[in-house]
Amino acid sequence: MNNIDEILDKYWNAESTVEDEMLLKEYFNSASVSEEHLTYKPLFVVLQNEINLRADFNPLAKIESSFAVKNKPVEKAKVVSITNRWRAVAAILVFSLVSLWAVNFFLRPAEVTQEVVSTKKARIIEINDIDEAKLYTEDAVNLIASLLKSGTNQVVTGMGAIDNSPVIGTIQ
Repeated sequence: MNNIDEILDKYWNAESTVEDEMLLKEYFNSASVSEEHLTYKPLFVVLQNEINLRADFNPLAKIESSFAVKNKPVEKAKVVSITNRWRAVAAILVFSLVSLWAVNFFLRPAEVTQEVVSTKKARIIEINDIDEAKLYTEDAVNLIASLLKSGTNQVVTGMGAIDNSPVIGTIQ
């Protein structure tokens, strides 16, 4: 019994040999386990049961048997001639072209009339004189400023109307 305690200490410290573990398994699977070691018995019995289960367990047996080579006569391979392949390619090509034509013919959208929008083309003026270029640039800037000012005036007028409305405006 003292020997079993020493082997158990080695086992718990992961210092036991294979022979020591075999002795522990034999001891705990026997009927002569002492009272102080009964708490460890389920552990070793479960380990032994697991080993026995693993020995009988083969999950691939059914799969292997279904893929086993059976004695079947070898079938002759079909010989496909080149002319048959070209006929198949030609048939696919004709079918594709007819399909494209049918889609284009039957699903064509109705004729859409386009309105011609008249636009003024900008005049292109070639300027060689610096003073003349300044004059054209000032005219362009003044035109843009007047457009922005008229837009600003419209915004100010609109905001004034909102400020004078009875809902938002001041109560007198």
